[in-house]
Amino acid sequence: FEYVAISDIRPGDEITVDYGREWEEAWLEHMERWTGPDKDAETYILPQELNANYSIPIPTYEEDNNTMAGKTIHAECHFMRESAENHTQKVWQWTEKDMNGGKHEVRRVIDRKQLPSDQSYVYTVELAIQTHGKDLVPNTVVGVPRKALSFTHTEYQSDSLIQGVFRHEMMIPDEIFPNAWKNIV
Repeated sequence: FEYVAISDIRPGDEITVDYGREWEEAWLEHMERWTGPDKDAETYILPQELNANYSIPIPTYEEDNNTMAGKTIHAECHFMRESAENHTQKVWQWTEKDMNGGKHEVRRVIDRKQLPSDQSYVYTVELAIQTHGKDLVPNTVVGVPRKALSFTHTEYQSDSLIQGVFRHEMMIPDEIFPNAWKNIV
């Protein structure tokens, strides 16, 4: 669609589209029936928010074992896999060189500490690191800064897939289309 403004649009003006009476009635009916998503919605954080705002504390597994345990959000951590490949050690101190490493799945966030110097957080995470096609024993990485972590929705778990969310066809009135576009015989 191309939209043509019939008056000047100023910064901050809201532009709306009317989907028709049927859509609006369906929306109002939905709002009357809507009880909200499940109990975890109050603690739910969008992955986009976590990626954009480093000051949001990432919940530990103890605080929220649904979101951060891979049930709704998938987390990854930059870490040099080579550090873990040839060692029996299973607890590692994160270092700046780990930013050059690959991203590894975070199985869970174990702990969070706030740094007094700048109020930022560092995390202790359990990573799933694969080497030579086999799962390594889980590795714990201590002192992981927020910049080393990234988040996405777990497959089929985005907020648009919450059961019972509003979905309805956009009702575009026929009269906005020229007759030549319509399949009129």
